[in-house]
Amino acid sequence: MCRYPTFTQPSRHTDGRPHVHLESWHCHQERVWRDLGPDFYPRFITDMRCLNTTCLFGNHFCKSVNVYTKVLMKSEESSCVDVFIPSELRSKWVFQDILVSVYCECSTT
Repeated sequence: MCRYPTFTQPSRHTDGRPHVHLESWHCHQERVWRDLGPDFYPRFITDMRCLNTTCLFGNHFCKSVNVYTKVLMKSEESSCVDVFIPSELRSKWVFQDILVSVYCECSTT
């Protein structure tokens, strides 16, 4: 089991200046589950949520980086023939693009 030191006071250089800690430089994030509902497969996907709004000592902003991914969505009647969906499922399911947050980055905008 790893043991990490715990500090009651911030560590300082020998001349009294505080050490720069990594937390001030980057964006903290957490993984959260998003429920798309019973008409989607997969029903649950993970998103990343930015926990802080600024980084680089408040000089930059934390923002989500998003990508589109495909999920299956139930459909009453599908006129689209998608070869990536098995033929027995094509009449009931279609691909749907959804936006997913994959990480938080420190940005100037």
